[in-house]
Amino acid sequence: MYNQNPSGLLNGYPSHPPNTSPYPYQPAMYQPHQPAMYHQPQQVATSSSTRALHIYHPHGNPAKATIFDADKTTPLYTVKIRMLKPHLIVAAAASSSPAPIATALFHDFRSHIDVVVRGTPLTLHSRGIAKSGHAYISPALGGAEVVWKRESMVGKDMRCEDGNGSVLARLKFNSWAWKKCGTLEVMAAGADGGRAMEEIVVTGMVMMEHNLCTRAQGVAAAVGAV
Repeated sequence: MYNQNPSGLLNGYPSHPPNTSPYPYQPAMYQPHQPAMYHQPQQVATSSSTRALHIYHPHGNPAKATIFDADKTTPLYTVKIRMLKPHLIVAAAASSSPAPIATALFHDFRSHIDVVVRGTPLTLHSRGIAKSGHAYISPALGGAEVVWKRESMVGKDMRCEDGNGSVLARLKFNSWAWKKCGTLEVMAAGADGGRAMEEIVVTGMVMMEHNLCTRAQGVAAAVGAV
């Protein structure tokens, strides 16, 4: 039988002492509420899932770009490159609001790049001559250091790493195509489309533009020296 002690007594005492608290439930330990904030640390996922984003220049125009989802048909972001400040503007493709989600400001004679994502500023600092790429403190990852650097000494492809060396994203350039200029592979840490992904997309596009401008300047200098 399911109920072998119908009286509810065990050795003369109730088998389950009555709740004498005035509240129906008392948690074992108080846990303060943590509000959802942009600066709240996010745990870097260890999953092997990857979300490939495809970057296209509409009509081959290098001053504009559209970033499509993995299906290559769903636009996620639009990018504008300008001579005026701000030099790079990223907007959500599906949004009707004219306000961008991010801007970037390049400097001719300085080694850093100023970026604002959702109203939060961050600065990409050059890692110097001995080390390639740029590093910044990530608001979306709770103040962790994030580095964009080259995959190899000879290619243009780049990867984004956190302070532990875990790869957050890979940026692959497509130099010979007229419209498709690259692919941004976002790893599990930002593949869900949240703040981390936005930050990776924005800084990835900043590094792509910086890479292209640096290469163009190098070619112009080489031609001028002939």
